[in-house]
Amino acid sequence: MSLSPFHGLNVASSALLSYQRGMDTVAHNISNASNPNYSRQRVDLAARSSLGYEGGIGLIGIGDGVEVAALTRSRDEFTDSQFRGQAALLGQWEEVSISLTRVEGAFGSLSGTSLSNGLDAFWNSWQDLSNQPDSLAARREVLQVATNLTATINRVSQELTDERAILNQGVIQAVDQVNLMASELADLNTQIKQLALAGNPPNDLMDQRDALLDQLSGFTNLIIRPTDNEGLNIFIGSEALVRDGNSYEIETVDPGSGDLEVRWAYSGELLAAGSGKIQGLIDSRDTFIPNYQQKLDDFSAELITQINTIHNPAYALDDSTGRDFFSGTDASTIAVNAGIAGNPQLVAASSTTGTPGNNDVVLSILAIRDVNVMSGGTETLSDFISSTAVELAGDLNFANMSVRHESTLSNSLSGMRAATSGVNIDEEMVNMIKFQRAYQAAARMISTQNEMLGTLVRLGL
Repeated sequence: MSLSPFHGLNVASSALLSYQRGMDTVAHNISNASNPNYSRQRVDLAARSSLGYEGGIGLIGIGDGVEVAALTRSRDEFTDSQFRGQAALLGQWEEVSISLTRVEGAFGSLSGTSLSNGLDAFWNSWQDLSNQPDSLAARREVLQVATNLTATINRVSQELTDERAILNQGVIQAVDQVNLMASELADLNTQIKQLALAGNPPNDLMDQRDALLDQLSGFTNLIIRPTDNEGLNIFIGSEALVRDGNSYEIETVDPGSGDLEVRWAYSGELLAAGSGKIQGLIDSRDTFIPNYQQKLDDFSAELITQINTIHNPAYALDDSTGRDFFSGTDASTIAVNAGIAGNPQLVAASSTTGTPGNNDVVLSILAIRDVNVMSGGTETLSDFISSTAVELAGDLNFANMSVRHESTLSNSLSGMRAATSGVNIDEEMVNMIKFQRAYQAAARMISTQNEMLGTLVRLGL
């Protein structure tokens, strides 16, 4: 095959088109320089296959110009995977930290505030009664202070119950968001595969998908597996959340306790989130909050038992006996016995009938303050409140420390991703000049080829 006189024109035209594509890509990169979800794109150029022509010395290969071999995204899949793993851990500990902060607010940090102060005031009111055991005013003060203490305990108990309800609602909202993102990811998968099959680079759609994956990873730990034509399968544990163009929903199920479980809608299996916001919500609701509810119930039950054991057989001002001071069994039900709440003369202080000035019972009640009745006989009631405060502070500090640690790692990985995927304006300006000069040279080559062809036509060759 002989060489066409238009061959040089075709070669220069291929350069013109290729460098124009390069300039378009530079423009696209610069336009998205401030887009945090954009991945810098790169034009990969390659020489077109040489063609064989008959020359004076036989078959020779002549270059056929240049072509755009690929339009690629700058991504580091390993760093992406690390970032998403950290996002899941950060999401988990953020939820625990938020919940424990609210718990601390409910308790008022326990020591030095409402509950501990209320307990101190309760003992002090009995101390005042011991100094004037036949005083109606001192009894009235005991009832008022005890009512304030039980109201505080009831309030804290209710706020802990409300916190579990808030966490339950958070689980519902998280599940809805995961299902919505899974559906969007499945749609993106379909669009990406269609473009890839048609030979068109789906880079911008893949950026959208990566941004959704980053968001989704904050809710649960993900396992991501690539498929053909740029598709992805996304798993939570061993179960598929997205498989190419299909998504599979998760749902909340009440097992009867009111504490919602998260299960796969199609199989009924429990979701193995591992980490993420969903796991943090469930950990807070099922582990941390019940622990402090149980401690408050244990404290209340022991206070009820200790005071009633002494008060019940004692004698009031009217010589009546057999009345408990407290009613209820736990933190949600503890209250001053309604039978004496409005009648202070029924507060019993004497150990024997007919001796209203006897303060033996009051002294016995006061002695409870210094007796180790909690934690298997190792702590007083006040010590138990203090140790609970220390435990809560420790849990909250650990959660906050975990948030700071995971946030630091996430920021570091985000910086690494930006170094790979982010747009560097200086680099793009260099590329722009490179493609501009190459484009100008190709245009000049076309102009020169036209002049040469004109000469051939004038010569009749």
